Amino acid sequence: MLTTSPMHPRFRELRAYLTDAREGLLTTVSGLTPDQLQRRPAAEVWSPGETLEHLRLTESSIVKVLRKLLREADLNRLGPESETSSVMGALDAFRLVEVVQRVPAPAFVQPDPQADGQAALVGLGQSRTQLIEVIAQADGWAVGSLRFPHPLIGPLDFYQWVLFVGQHEVRHTCLIQRALTTL
Repeated sequence: MLTTSPMHPRFRELRAYLTDAREGLLTTVSGLTPDQLQRRPAAEVWSPGETLEHLRLTESSIVKVLRKLLREADLNRLGPESETSSVMGALDAFRLVEVVQRVPAPAFVQPDPQADGQAALVGLGQSRTQLIEVIAQADGWAVGSLRFPHPLIGPLDFYQWVLFVGQHEVRHTCLIQRALTTL
């Protein structure tokens, strides 16, 4: 961590967004029985449990990407972050939170059809802890120039990857809500 001062404004807003997204997800699935978590609303639609497992796999893989970016970066060369503008609109062009059409998930984040929804929830807690740890390591550094390609939308910078986690979770929360109305 660069400083012991309060969190940089960009990461502060991203953490707040991540918290809100996670609270929305947990509220949506709270009270679901194991059977409800496993039931698919249609053959081609993931169950809530499969969706939770997909979110866990995705967040875990993004944590790996962010760790790789930090490991390979010379943070002292990047220097401290001087930009304080919001990054919340950085992915608006991709309309990630809108559920307009199905987007096929890459194979490495596709859930096992027998995914255990309760285990996925536990795993989501673990992956979020790891994400927050990576954010803490990057806090204060000018990490906007650190990029890694997303398999479907192209290169994203460090901030965009963190934002993607939240927006992806909001999108799938909407999909779970939609699935629950048909169960």
